[in-house]
Amino acid sequence: LGGAEGAENLRAAVTAFQRALQVNTRGSLPQGWAATQNNLGVAYQSLGRQLSGAEGAQSLRGAVIAFQNSLYVQTKDALPQEWATSQNNLGVTYQILGERVGGTEGVESLRTAVNAYKNALVVRTREALPQDWAATQGNLGNAYCSLGERLSGAEGVESLRTAVTAHRNALQ
Repeated sequence: LGGAEGAENLRAAVTAFQRALQVNTRGSLPQGWAATQNNLGVAYQSLGRQLSGAEGAQSLRGAVIAFQNSLYVQTKDALPQEWATSQNNLGVTYQILGERVGGTEGVESLRTAVNAYKNALVVRTREALPQDWAATQGNLGNAYCSLGERLSGAEGVESLRTAVTAHRNALQ
């Protein structure tokens, strides 16, 4: 659902996940807590996509916090695929945020998105998880493209070239 009704449903989902975190605590149910944090991040991210301006940016920042929280439990060593998914989700959120805000904050958000996608690709390899690898390569290409459009000179050109490489990788 889009519009006001969709936003209200997403706000209700955010509230529900926040309430679930009162039961699924990090101390008593760490994996449940991390999964709930990831779900909270997805709800915030979806809400942030729908909303504009300060309210949309605030929701996206809430998603960043939730995804970062999930990474306290979903570590690369303990839960590598979940870690990679959270890294990818974090990248998507930073990319949306970077595309929306201007100036230095936007560029830094896009750079953080690139780093999160690169982190995800440590686990999401072509050999082990080819579909996830391709999706993350596409995301990486999109982030580099957005970054290249923001940067000038050689740095912008290099970002755009890297975007082409990542998109070609995704097509494999």
